[in-house]
Amino acid sequence: MSAEERPRAGACSTNAQAARSRRCFNRVAKRSKRAALEARLAEESARFHPSGRGRRRGGIHPVIRTWQRVEAIFRSVGFDVAMARRLKPTGHNFTALNQPANHPARSMHDTFYVDGGLLLRTHTSPMQVRYARTHKPPIKVISPGRTYRVDSDATHSPMFHQVEGLWLDENVSFADLKGVYTDFLRAFFRDRRTAGAASVRHFFRLRSPPPKSTWRLPPDRTRDDGWNFQARARCIRSNTQFRA
Repeated sequence: MSAEERPRAGACSTNAQAARSRRCFNRVAKRSKRAALEARLAEESARFHPSGRGRRRGGIHPVIRTWQRVEAIFRSVGFDVAMARRLKPTGHNFTALNQPANHPARSMHDTFYVDGGLLLRTHTSPMQVRYARTHKPPIKVISPGRTYRVDSDATHSPMFHQVEGLWLDENVSFADLKGVYTDFLRAFFRDRRTAGAASVRHFFRLRSPPPKSTWRLPPDRTRDDGWNFQARARCIRSNTQFRA
């Protein structure tokens, strides 16, 4: 190598060694930073994802809870509870309850009809027929359940819940009915002041006789002017088809 080439070769060699040293230094420094970060994360145990929601125990639906309370109250005063199917023959839903073929309730504007001569029950009254045919008086029974009518607007639903009772015995009067209502309201609303009740008569063309009782509940924390509770009843005619 000539004297003129030696300085250039020496400079290239020096630059190559310096570049190699920088790369080694950067590699070692990067490893050190990574090791330090991993050690810090392990020490602090950082969690970068939210915890799961978990599974909480569910509760009973308010409608079902109310249903159970109604059953418990009536059982406490001697009533049995009878459940029935929601699909009913036309005879059980209407004919056996003295509602003839020309009765307004049989109109398709009021009733959901299905195939096979069946319908979605419009009330829980068919329970009276079935229960009275299989039990002998005295009879004290209620039948809570879902009922269906062709009625849907801002204040009505085609499906609603109904509780209907049947009391067959000697020497039973509307005074007994009033006593049952009073005891029920006091137990249901947990308020012994539920004594102010006005029993009045209204005209209902589909009932005979058609009494309707309006009960006044005193004001409470949920409503300043109190609550009104209405109950309707009817007497059973002697020709009701309770016996097959």
